[in-house]
Amino acid sequence: MSAPFVSARHDGRVALVTGASRGIGHAIARILAHDGADVALLDILDSVGAAADRIADETGRRTLGAVVDVTDEAAVQAALADAAARLGPVDILVNCAALTTNVDRVVKMPRAAFERDLSVNLTGAFTAIQAALPSMTERGWGRIVNISSGAAEIGGFGQAGYVASKAGLVGLTKTVALEAARKGVTCNALLPGLIDAPAAAAIRGDMRERIAGLIPTRRLGTPEEVGYAASFLASARASYVNGATLFVSSGQELFVF
Repeated sequence: MSAPFVSARHDGRVALVTGASRGIGHAIARILAHDGADVALLDILDSVGAAADRIADETGRRTLGAVVDVTDEAAVQAALADAAARLGPVDILVNCAALTTNVDRVVKMPRAAFERDLSVNLTGAFTAIQAALPSMTERGWGRIVNISSGAAEIGGFGQAGYVASKAGLVGLTKTVALEAARKGVTCNALLPGLIDAPAAAAIRGDMRERIAGLIPTRRLGTPEEVGYAASFLASARASYVNGATLFVSSGQELFVF
């Protein structure tokens, strides 16, 4: 007898996405809502409220936007509690909040800048997971998706803080996957390549073109292409995908002639 059909939709689920006011995080929140989830958007930018309203108007789903610094443990915990009170317990957590602007060689990078990368990109995800995981395990279902980076595997010139934090996020992903699997919770990481989002826009034009030339499809990815992968990992269809690292990069990490 064949197994019953499993839907890819998130009807009845509540998602929380950090770094969700723009770029990849916003695309993920929008796609999760289109796929049936009610969504809480967290971001340090004041525009997060308007971003949440736009998604609600577009999809008809319940949303909320909260200005939260993911390095503030109390604020993250309060945001999770508020989302649970207003939308319901969080079933899907996507950690996308990240800094990308700290660029300098290792010998010149200020220690404070390096530690700030770790605090936002890695410890911020740890804090959100720690706040969301107990409710997920108690209810026996949960999906955690961490947005790492292809740079976690291949490195990045002048990006010691960013790369170290994103590589650490892969290690955190695998550990949470091991610890939560028997409670019905999966944890996976997406490793985007160069995506046409605000972070890429800050790269000097000639450098961006040179990087694009190393991508097999010779183009940047879109935030939505990352969002579709995130929505899959957040779905019931990904129940046997755990501790995985999925490149969303068109093969940017491969050797190209």
